[in-house]
Amino acid sequence: MGLERHCRVTLGTRASEGNAHCGDGLLEFRGEFKLSWKWSDLRILSAEEGILEVQLGDQIAAFELGDASQKWQSAILNPKTWVQKMGLRAGQAYRIIGPLEQSLVDDLLASSGVNTDSANAEVTFYRMSSTDDLMLLDQIRAEGGVGSSVWTIFPKGQSSFKDNHIRDYARANGWIDIKIASIDGVLTSMKFVQRKV
Repeated sequence: MGLERHCRVTLGTRASEGNAHCGDGLLEFRGEFKLSWKWSDLRILSAEEGILEVQLGDQIAAFELGDASQKWQSAILNPKTWVQKMGLRAGQAYRIIGPLEQSLVDDLLASSGVNTDSANAEVTFYRMSSTDDLMLLDQIRAEGGVGSSVWTIFPKGQSSFKDNHIRDYARANGWIDIKIASIDGVLTSMKFVQRKV
């Protein structure tokens, strides 16, 4: 997820056409050369005349983004919190299932959503760790009404439990995956809504 554009990038004496991506804390480029720079390490020099110019150490890269240059600058300078990525609305009822990290619970409690233990919550945040957790998606679906959704939250980089395990099970059991969002360097998430009968 994030911002993407085919563009021209100049890095020192090199220049190349390719695909640029700005999201999840990274500014990336894939062309005749590759870049993958953390937002937190960057210094933004300018975003004028359609060119985003950034610096990492002694390297300066110029992304020819046209009218998107200032939007990319804003994304880097004002990164969304994970709760904002989830799209939790003011007053929206949510519930938490599973041993969600306390820092994430605190973020949710500080949001404008309404925490509830009710199965009628519009959004469920479900912390998953292994394939043993998949079957609970059936219960969440049975309890939730039409329009309810679930964010599955799970570790990155585990070969024994990946997004495909969750996606394949959910799709086979009445869910549709509609969004992916990274939470931090350790956790990621996928959003599912109920398939209409």
